[in-house]
Amino acid sequence: MVSGSATTKFLHALKFARVVCFNETTFYNLQKLYWTPAITSVWRMHQSALIEGLKAKRSPLVLGDVSMKFHDPRPKRS
Repeated sequence: MVSGSATTKFLHALKFARVVCFNETTFYNLQKLYWTPAITSVWRMHQSALIEGLKAKRSPLVLGDVSMKFHDPRPKRS
C-alpha cells in the first residue's frame, strides 16, 4: 500500500521499462477492493490474539519506556 505519488512513479518506471502492467485506476481499485480489506482483516486477527494473550496473563500492562526507573510517590521508610 503506497501513496499516490509513489504509485504513479512506480507504474511510470514500469511503463518506461516496457513492462506490461495494469494502470493506476486498476491499481487503486485492487487496493480498495482486495488489499486493504485483507490487510485490515489479518491485522484485526493479530490484534485480537495479542489482546487475548495479555488478558490471559492477568498481569499489569506497562506502557512506555520500561528502562526508566519508576518514581514511587510513597514516602521512604527509614
